[in-house]
Amino acid sequence: MRLPDDMSRAVASPPLDVRQGGRGVLVLSGKPVELAMKAEHRREFVERLFSIPELSSLELSRSAGQARLRFGGHAGSTHASLLRSLAKAMRALKADHIAMADMEMITALSPDRPIELWRAGTRVTFLRVKALRPQRYRFFHREFRDPAARSAVLSELMGIAYLNYQIGSGLGGGYIEVEFQSGRMTLESLLAIMESALLGTVGSAARNHVPPFHFRQHLVGTNLVLAVVSDYLFPPARIQSIMTLWMLNARHVPAAGRALKDWRVNLDVLYSAIATLTLLSLSFIASGIMYWMFEFWPRRVKHLRETEMTKFLARLKRRPHSVWVDRDGTEMEVELGHLRLGDTVILREGDVAPGDGLALSGDALVAESWTAGVHRKQAGDAIHCSGRIASGETRMRLDSLGTGAVTTTLAEWHARAMLEPVSDERVKRLATATVLPAMVLAGVALTRGGVSMAKGMVRPDYVTGPMISRELGWVASVMEAAENGILIRNDAALEKLAQCDCFVFGPGVAWRPGTRPPEEIGEALKSLGVEELLMPAGAMENGRAISVLSHGVADARPVDAGGLIKERQYLGRQVAFIGDCVKYLDAAVQADVSVHVSHPPFHTAPPVELALFEPGLDNVLALRSIATAYNNRLRGSFATALIPNLACVVGGLYLGLPILGVVALTNAGTLVSYLQGERALRRAVAGRRGVFAD
Repeated sequence: MRLPDDMSRAVASPPLDVRQGGRGVLVLSGKPVELAMKAEHRREFVERLFSIPELSSLELSRSAGQARLRFGGHAGSTHASLLRSLAKAMRALKADHIAMADMEMITALSPDRPIELWRAGTRVTFLRVKALRPQRYRFFHREFRDPAARSAVLSELMGIAYLNYQIGSGLGGGYIEVEFQSGRMTLESLLAIMESALLGTVGSAARNHVPPFHFRQHLVGTNLVLAVVSDYLFPPARIQSIMTLWMLNARHVPAAGRALKDWRVNLDVLYSAIATLTLLSLSFIASGIMYWMFEFWPRRVKHLRETEMTKFLARLKRRPHSVWVDRDGTEMEVELGHLRLGDTVILREGDVAPGDGLALSGDALVAESWTAGVHRKQAGDAIHCSGRIASGETRMRLDSLGTGAVTTTLAEWHARAMLEPVSDERVKRLATATVLPAMVLAGVALTRGGVSMAKGMVRPDYVTGPMISRELGWVASVMEAAENGILIRNDAALEKLAQCDCFVFGPGVAWRPGTRPPEEIGEALKSLGVEELLMPAGAMENGRAISVLSHGVADARPVDAGGLIKERQYLGRQVAFIGDCVKYLDAAVQADVSVHVSHPPFHTAPPVELALFEPGLDNVLALRSIATAYNNRLRGSFATALIPNLACVVGGLYLGLPILGVVALTNAGTLVSYLQGERALRRAVAGRRGVFAD
């Protein structure tokens, strides 16, 4: 039997033919066998084959290029077990001598069986391993289409430095595409990492995962199929379409009745009107598509968000596969799992810190994974896990690993923030405001063009597009903030910060001006709507103050931060307090929004919704810019939803636009919102890719 060509290329060796030559007989042939039977390799080849306990005799034919293996009748021996023994015997041979990589890859005797990987008695099945180009491979596996299994494997892979990856799926199953940095990793180590990830996930917990049954999701799919059948193929199926439509609207009709009883109109009234007009027209295809899209877009957004989150959080969890350490004066390369606290780790250019520690000697520039910029590290400075050495060399004492690392804590906080449900009040207010005009227009259309035209007037969707923009914009904002050493845990706090026109800096914090002059940062904040910056005297590290804002700078007054905030609020200001919110709790409570300033290591979560992990004016400017951009994205999404929906109204009333055209226009607006959110999200993930790319 022949190993598939793409697998053979992936292990950088020619294919090996294995066929059954009779009961208890396997015949090996192909280029690997010809190479192994040469004089310089024959002895090693024979010794390795006879290391198989079941092997009773061996016949080599150099002319035929074959090796004939005869196995004795050991109890419990099967073809699969014999092949495993054969692979194990061959695994230590070099790839250019024999077609086995440094792991137990075997193939079953039946031609229709996939390649299999065995380890410690556990079987994991590969569909394919394809070499795309040097250092880039695509791993196909039937389980990779399951989100739980895929996520579990990616969680293992994203902890390894010098790896980049992406996921995908096709008709034959899902795949994970992996690229490793030449010189930092080999194909053999990549295969070992993938093997470990699969055995720890797909082969156990992930494989036992049972996806939850989503009744409404299946009901929506059934409704769409019945709509097509009843409208175009079999009209009597309208009875089933009516039943599914009623089930989909069962929760809206009672709520709509209560709203009308109180002389109010809301989204429940709109959805009930759509269902009523659909029943009157007995045409179900438009409503079927509408309900299906209502289910499709949230699932699509969830998939995109989870995928990009995994990629983004990877940089905070990066660990090297191995590092060099100095133990008792001897330098040795040690795998991550064998490191000990207190080890002296040697970090050179391009290396990644395996944990948190203290620089003992040397001089290096380190690109930290949790804050912007490259920082110089000398003896006595802290070096944090996942930091990459941009230049120079240093030795660090390893003080913490794994869950004790600062970046692990930050990754957990940022992940929880990204999964935080965003407020939909503004979106619902906009959508609710359009219900009454839509109902009036539907009444006009009913008199002009009948039920079909009236359906077009109530079909526009003002909810889905803005909600997509809000969800993806929120995740992108959290990522952009994390790039600058900022934690955002609540979208409402971010919106409040965008409205603040006065920033009060608390005492006791030494603010760094950053890469730009303080005056330039002040002008930038002013352009974003901040009219006052109030900072204590001597708060800047270099003694320079910000003196370019319209109301100047109070240099000594903010000692009583709480009193100053009250004074500014009395003058009509929206005030943000930026400082130690634990020590100055009264000021944090008094302010309209508060930003906590803390330093690693982090023992507890910040007490407020916004936090700076570096006291730099650049970070303050970045936070305000992110808040402003978030608000602008949301306002832009409203316009994106409004334009196509107004086009639907005009087209339906005056141009005779059919109902399916209305549905297409509405979803075109939603698609634009999705693409804008996707671009913002992926731009945030790319972030400082030049610094952290593996």
